[in-house]
Amino acid sequence: PNWEESDLCQKCSSPFFWNFRRMWEEKTLGIRQHHCRKCGKAVCNKCSAKKSTIPPLGYEYEVRVCDDCFSTITDEEKAPLATFHDVKHQVIYMNLDQTRKRLLTVGRDRVVKLWDVSTVLH
Repeated sequence: PNWEESDLCQKCSSPFFWNFRRMWEEKTLGIRQHHCRKCGKAVCNKCSAKKSTIPPLGYEYEVRVCDDCFSTITDEEKAPLATFHDVKHQVIYMNLDQTRKRLLTVGRDRVVKLWDVSTVLH
């Protein structure tokens, strides 16, 4: 989603630290701005304290989401789309042949491996 811009938390209306006028009016310190990775709203830490994976949006690892979005994320949305493999050597070169669906890796140990990636490429 596109990240929204705001001078206030779009959930609780607390001012962000650059909103001097609102901080002065409320006699409070400003807070840091974050963005929900699901809806894109500008939110404070209190309103976005939860984290979740969202693989359909490209987040295979947990990222910050607002409390409202966290409660709507389904198990299906959390299901990983990526597969992880332990290559067991430090890869210094890799090349993907999409036509043959093969991945070539060369390790620091000079071991060359050819991987069948047909199950992960559609």
